Amino acid sequence: MEPLQKYFDSLQKHFKTQEKLSYDKSEHQLRIISDVSPSSLILNLQKNSGVFETNLKRAISNIILPVIYKSNELIINLIPPIPEVSFLSQKSKNDVYYLDILPEEIIAGIASYLKYSDIKNSLCLISDNIGEMCKNQSFWIQLIRLNFSQFQINPKEKHNYENLYAGFEHYQWFLDYEKQEATNSSQYSGGHRIVAHKFWKRMFLGLPEFVHYLLDNGIFKEDYHILMSLLANTDDMNLISKIYPMIGFEIDDIVNFQKRIKDEHKGINYLLQNVSPDDQKNEWFLDELDRHKDNIKSFENIIKYLALKRSGQLKQKEQ
Repeated sequence: MEPLQKYFDSLQKHFKTQEKLSYDKSEHQLRIISDVSPSSLILNLQKNSGVFETNLKRAISNIILPVIYKSNELIINLIPPIPEVSFLSQKSKNDVYYLDILPEEIIAGIASYLKYSDIKNSLCLISDNIGEMCKNQSFWIQLIRLNFSQFQINPKEKHNYENLYAGFEHYQWFLDYEKQEATNSSQYSGGHRIVAHKFWKRMFLGLPEFVHYLLDNGIFKEDYHILMSLLANTDDMNLISKIYPMIGFEIDDIVNFQKRIKDEHKGINYLLQNVSPDDQKNEWFLDELDRHKDNIKSFENIIKYLALKRSGQLKQKEQ
């Protein structure tokens, strides 16, 4: 406790306060209580909560943010220590796992430090009680707010929030990848196109609800290669009509897209003729070939969409 006291003594010097602080610590919570109410120290810490909580997290690794600020008291929830027993060991019906006694918000706080796969394959399997928590939409909503607060969600909307959480985790990886690519000045390299194409194809096939969520809520980054990948993997004309305007083709003409299909076939023929049979077994070749084929499917879908739109059939179908 002494390092913590020294830390808060330094904060008092910084904010020029001279309050008497008492410390009450349990396995689940740390309370710091001032003898002054309202406390000037706590008020200043709340005003500077961003810096304060970041530094506090560095000093106490097992805290669960955010800190709770009261008139003369700070309440800091803690991740409880894990007993040295196997969570997955056999137990009788009368036994209670250590984590079973914790409320959902604490379990969500623990889960926020784990990857989605670890939450599903480890944490949610610890006990029947935690397994039931993992089935609650509120559990995944809390996790989204803890780990992906930059994305706005409305809990009143009906979604599978577990799927959204998994999607946000993958999407954050992609945003970090693009940021790194931009730093390397190679954002529009062939390698980037292939990675983006493969990523969004897998996302659309594996987590379609998340992709729809991004499109519907304007979060989606309107990237040509991403949107083309989505167009290639759907036959839903309503979805195609939503994606197509986002791409921003300058020439809105069927003949133009028929020409683009021919160009993609030329690209495939070029690969087949100029890449050796041995190299054609490599992943990069198969990925590039797959991208050309998906581009053809995208342009074919665009042609179908434009034909239906101009004939009036699409409008009737949407009604």
